[in-house]
Amino acid sequence: MPVKGNMPVEGEKILLLLTPGDDCKLLALARKIENRLEPRLDERLERAYRTRYLHSDALIAKLLAAFWVAINLFFVYVDFLVLDGGPLLPQSLAVRGILLVAITAYVVRLGRSVSPAQYDRLTFLMWLVAAACILFLQAFLRPPTYINYYTVDILLIMSIYVVVPGTFWNRVIPALLYTAGHFAIFFLIKIVDQPAIVLIFVASFLIVNIIGLYFSARYYTSRRREYLGRHQDAVTRDKLAELATRDELTGALNRRGFFRRAEEEFAVRALDDSPLSLFVIDIDHFKAINDTFGHHAGDDALKTFSAHILDIIRERDSFGRTGGEEFALLLPRTDGEKAVTIAERLRGQCGRLFEQSTPPAPAFTVSIGVAQAQPGDKTVYDLYRRADKALYQAKNGGRNQVSFSAGQ
Repeated sequence: MPVKGNMPVEGEKILLLLTPGDDCKLLALARKIENRLEPRLDERLERAYRTRYLHSDALIAKLLAAFWVAINLFFVYVDFLVLDGGPLLPQSLAVRGILLVAITAYVVRLGRSVSPAQYDRLTFLMWLVAAACILFLQAFLRPPTYINYYTVDILLIMSIYVVVPGTFWNRVIPALLYTAGHFAIFFLIKIVDQPAIVLIFVASFLIVNIIGLYFSARYYTSRRREYLGRHQDAVTRDKLAELATRDELTGALNRRGFFRRAEEEFAVRALDDSPLSLFVIDIDHFKAINDTFGHHAGDDALKTFSAHILDIIRERDSFGRTGGEEFALLLPRTDGEKAVTIAERLRGQCGRLFEQSTPPAPAFTVSIGVAQAQPGDKTVYDLYRRADKALYQAKNGGRNQVSFSAGQ
């Protein structure tokens, strides 16, 4: 399930912003790593997948942000204990205030409508601001010997990886930058004279990054596979439903599918009193076509006729095969006068269809019965019966003509 196309995705855009040099090689490497650890769906499905989970992802992100607000407020008390009212205390409180404002703004913005791309950018920036504030606190507003805070930082890294949903690089980049910042502080600023503490520090951060990366990639890959499975099931159900309402030979609606659509349109017409017309169409002398040219020629005639109708009708029109060589065409918002004009034009076109068909189909004509829905029609079958009666009038009148049923 690799990414299709050459456009950078959201996480890769962030990579390009962070490292403007040698973009192509870095982008190719980023795609390779992501496809190995957390492959995406194709572009269309990935968009649908992110949109499907956006609400729940934003809710989880807001709950976690609220949790970190509580943690931040708790550490205000720690600031008083560690700094003991010294000159660094106001700076520490100011940094915590900035962090509190950033998290609050993030939660408020997620409460409004956002797209997946906006969610990714907001989440990425929120974690970067949080990481920068905490790193500043540890580097400049804590004594050089103070190293008792790393359990909380490990929890923050795990939160970035596991709890907050988002794209692969939107999780990995903040976590790695946060880890690199702590390594720089620990080895360049802090005073640590116990090798065991150094070893535990390094091992803890490496382990939490490995575990966080592994489990978050596994989880979001599984979630994509679950979404893909559901999508494929839905597509299969739609195809089966479509097949159940389509005539296999002609591609038109079968009798059941046509009347289901016709009943829906008849109900709409009853609500807004819009005109509704129906054609019942019969291919003239169809048995003679089969007897003279063979059944394959008759099938070609049916397919050629159906293809022509399906090509010219409007999206809302309904066309179905209701019998062997009999078809029906429903025209919503079309009155009887206009319907007769359309029927005459269609009848004239049918005589020339065999010239345009591939393979060539035998020449044929059609007879068409037309009826318009009347106030007294209780169901669409009342309309159909009048159109069918008009068809028989056209056939009895010599075929290759249109007959209109004006009323009840």
